[in-house]
Amino acid sequence: MKKQVPDSFTLGIDYGSNSVRALVVRCRDGREFGSAIFNYPSGEQGILLNDKDHHLARQHPGDYLLGLEKCVRGALVAANKQRGFSAELVIGLGVDTTGSSPIPVDRNNRPLALAPKLRKNLHAQCWLWKDHTSWQEAARITELAAKHRPQYIAKCGNTYSSEWWWSKIWHCLKVAPKVFEAAYSWVELVDWIPSVLAGQFLMALAWLVPVFMYSAQHNAKSTPMEKVLTFGHFRRVLAGILGRFGITIDTSEETGDVLPVVSLLALGGKTAEDNKARLEQATATPGFEETKKVMQGAIMARASTMMLEWTPTVVNVRHEVDGVWMAPRELKSGGSRRNPEVWGDAAPLERQIGDSVLATLKTVAGLEPKERRGRLTGTFALQVDGKPRNCKLAVQTAPTGEQMIVQIESSATLFKGMTDLGIPQPTADRVAQLLTLEHGLFLLSSPAGSGLSTTFDVLVLSADRLLRDFVSIEDAAAPTRELQNVKQARYDARADLTPVAVLQQVMREYPRAVVTRDLRDKQLAVEMAKLADDQQLVIISMKAADALEAVARFQACGVPPEQLANSLLGSLSQRLVRKLCPKCREQYPTPPEDLARFKKTIEELPHLYKASETGCRLCCGTSYYGRTAIFELASGETVRKAIAQKTDLATLRKAALKDGMKPMQEQGIRLVLEGVTSFKEMQRVLAAKSGA
Repeated sequence: MKKQVPDSFTLGIDYGSNSVRALVVRCRDGREFGSAIFNYPSGEQGILLNDKDHHLARQHPGDYLLGLEKCVRGALVAANKQRGFSAELVIGLGVDTTGSSPIPVDRNNRPLALAPKLRKNLHAQCWLWKDHTSWQEAARITELAAKHRPQYIAKCGNTYSSEWWWSKIWHCLKVAPKVFEAAYSWVELVDWIPSVLAGQFLMALAWLVPVFMYSAQHNAKSTPMEKVLTFGHFRRVLAGILGRFGITIDTSEETGDVLPVVSLLALGGKTAEDNKARLEQATATPGFEETKKVMQGAIMARASTMMLEWTPTVVNVRHEVDGVWMAPRELKSGGSRRNPEVWGDAAPLERQIGDSVLATLKTVAGLEPKERRGRLTGTFALQVDGKPRNCKLAVQTAPTGEQMIVQIESSATLFKGMTDLGIPQPTADRVAQLLTLEHGLFLLSSPAGSGLSTTFDVLVLSADRLLRDFVSIEDAAAPTRELQNVKQARYDARADLTPVAVLQQVMREYPRAVVTRDLRDKQLAVEMAKLADDQQLVIISMKAADALEAVARFQACGVPPEQLANSLLGSLSQRLVRKLCPKCREQYPTPPEDLARFKKTIEELPHLYKASETGCRLCCGTSYYGRTAIFELASGETVRKAIAQKTDLATLRKAALKDGMKPMQEQGIRLVLEGVTSFKEMQRVLAAKSGA
């Protein structure tokens, strides 16, 4: 007779915010055999609070040890009442805890709160995940990371949370230096409990194995400057430490250019077979390889648009990078630790090469290569390092030949909230408050090409779309991204369907909020103003130079001043500013006139930054890398009174300043002083017109 194998069991321990629970489960079928819950005895419902600081939330580590003993014993006792269970059959132990809960410990891994002298010190306890006392430190980390390591902060939504590790430890250093000095290290609760159970050697092993596995996978797809646990990585860490003492060491990598793998894909065909045939035809053209090189150059330059213009002898190539048109840049000399990089404009394409590139792109986009009349449009795609990027192709005749424009879909950047866009926290809080109101008008504006669509989407998504119905009035000829819980209603001039007609249709469904982007129709503006004055929340985006010009332009559509004054919640305007390349930006002593202008001493502002004359590999010779935005918000009773009194734009601006508006120039100057951008760039941006 076959001998029966006894069952095996596992024990799970879950540390929550107010209690710890232990659970015994049979491995073969997941059946629960016993459980027990222990409520933390310290504080209010297990949480140590401070009446003077509502952000504070701590827990005593002794509660964790007591709870471990009580609930494990209780779960085993309960399971022992079930037939077939024995504590000897428990083969595994799992621990789960609240995240972002660091504990200051001594050199023996003992929490400082267990020492008699620090037993009642709130800063020596476990800093629970919901502790937000470090919100100022978190904001500073976000600011510094966006300036120096934007590629890293982007991976966590472009915002460092006050719930997380480093902001809490930094806050401890500021408010409780004695506790900070007494701590040999800090340990996450989720790591401390297993270390109590298993010992520190096994815990170190459990940490190191995943770290090395991650580094191997990460380094396989990273550039040399992004690889970790390498000689170059340790050299960069050392450079950061020595830099505090004025010692500079070179951290550049002599590995040459890391080129993205770019291939062409056909789109727009009626069937997959049509696209396959287009790609095969394009592959057979003489300019196929040259086309891939040209598109690869645009991708490396981070171009959103590429333009080729024919002359009798050559073809000029232009890239639109971070909102600025420029010739492609290439490395002219240098590129090693001994010889600095020197970048310059690339030479135009030979006419023959340009013609072959044009023929290839026309073919892959489904256009006739020899067709020269009128304006031709098509679509295709690029595969960049395995990820697709959609492209739009437009070709039109020009006096010297043809002009070709390729719009390249940008790689997605996730903006979770308003502060991710660069909106200062006080302004973001004010906007969020205004969007909670039942009715009123909120205007959003910028000059052309200043990221207005992105900000519009983020603002609408930040509003409460679950408790009230949102409808968006959209142009069918310019489809946009669909927003969750926002119903789209499209007007179409080609079908004689006007914006106002569409608005009248959707109002039969009684939406509580109506939004529209890029307002151009004056009659729609008048009708939307009526809704805002009645009982709807209305959000509108439009082209304007600043927040007050947006108000004036909206009123010029025929909106009565009294009605606008009664309904206006606020007018938010923005402009995009290029950020200096963090690798090659150049430092220079602050001129005396700037010290006087900003009321700073030489000790307070010893230097400023400007763009490099030649650029580097990181920015592909442009001297700038990425963009951020500057904002201004006009909102308040003084502004509304000025509108009702039909004042001019200058008086309206004075009213907004009286209401507390911080002009865009003020935020821009702050970015200059912090080294994020340059004076020259700010002058360029602030000189821009609305573009409407």
